[in-house]
Amino acid sequence: MAKISIYLPDELRDRLAKLPGVNVSRVAAEAIDREIKARSLDGTDMAAAVKRLRASRATTSESDRQRGYRFGGQWAREYASWEELTTVVGLNEEETDGKTLASYLGSQDFDSGFVLNGFGVANVLAISRRHVEGFINACRDIHAAVEAAQDE
Repeated sequence: MAKISIYLPDELRDRLAKLPGVNVSRVAAEAIDREIKARSLDGTDMAAAVKRLRASRATTSESDRQRGYRFGGQWAREYASWEELTTVVGLNEEETDGKTLASYLGSQDFDSGFVLNGFGVANVLAISRRHVEGFINACRDIHAAVEAAQDE
């Protein structure tokens, strides 16, 4: 077994001296082992994990946006009044969360179960910002199409 010297601040040495039966070598070895494991997360293994998880997050994020877009389009085409559609088009997707949007839609003539099923989530807290972004963008596209058709 290798032998190394470590330096402790006086205050730490004094506190250690008050604890009878402490195996300083074991405590130091465990602390060093924890530090090595923590730092190894910054190495290649962590880089691979970060790359994989970022790709997964991007896929999930885009899937959420597409799901929100499909649902927003359905809501705009089948349920929304012009006033409701105009209100949603005016929402800022960066400031509107899923709970706020679901509560607004839940006040419509259909139940909140439809809202949740449309987003493919189990509860309003699971409606992501990307769901909301897609929903609002679909409503904006339909609103713009209606406006353009009126201009013809």
